[in-house]
Amino acid sequence: MSDAPSQILVTGPAASAANATTDTVPLGTLQANGRSHLQLAFTGVAGDYFRIWIVNLLLTLITVGLWSPWAKVRKRRYFYGRT
Repeated sequence: MSDAPSQILVTGPAASAANATTDTVPLGTLQANGRSHLQLAFTGVAGDYFRIWIVNLLLTLITVGLWSPWAKVRKRRYFYGRT
């Protein structure tokens, strides 16, 4: 069984800050135009990514490029985990 949520919280794009409306919508709900709507937010911190980037750079240089596949995985895990 998956730990993924079965519903998401969606804020109407036309709502102003004073009277913002929120609705709970099941995942995969289709809009009137037939497309599903999911809002993404990035929660990463520049300092955390810089540490990953500098370590990846140094290890790639030291290992003459052998570290680059693992560097790609570390970078993608950071971005996917915070989006």
